[in-house]
Amino acid sequence: MKLTLPPELAESQIFRRGGLFKMTVQFEDGTSREKYGIVVTADHTRDPVFLVLTTSKMKWYDANPKATGFIRLAAGEVQSLGKETVVTCRQLHPVPRAAFMERYQGKTIEFCEQIPPAILAKIDAAIERSVTLSAAEKALVLPKK
Repeated sequence: MKLTLPPELAESQIFRRGGLFKMTVQFEDGTSREKYGIVVTADHTRDPVFLVLTTSKMKWYDANPKATGFIRLAAGEVQSLGKETVVTCRQLHPVPRAAFMERYQGKTIEFCEQIPPAILAKIDAAIERSVTLSAAEKALVLPKK
């Protein structure tokens, strides 16, 4: 489901925790790929906005079933994700708020839907268990208990 809100309404929704977006992501190695990202920033006013990314390339995850820091979603468990998907919670991807809004207004980021609370809770648990994220990184994205 594609949703385009006017900018004055969009900002309150875009930065909301659990928002699922489709976008082109630039990686450190210079490559770019279309990915889905989920907003995980605990404070919706924070700059930058932190995302975790998804992948439908399952080979590594199938070969390493005891690895932590990710969750698997069955095809259709989230309506916008038509294939079996992994949400990788081992790395946070910061995006400056202004750049995020600019890309949304330029239609290079597409809001897809809000992730259900039960799945967001699983993402939080995977972030909490991730050995690749520092305590400071986790504090930026996990809700206060």
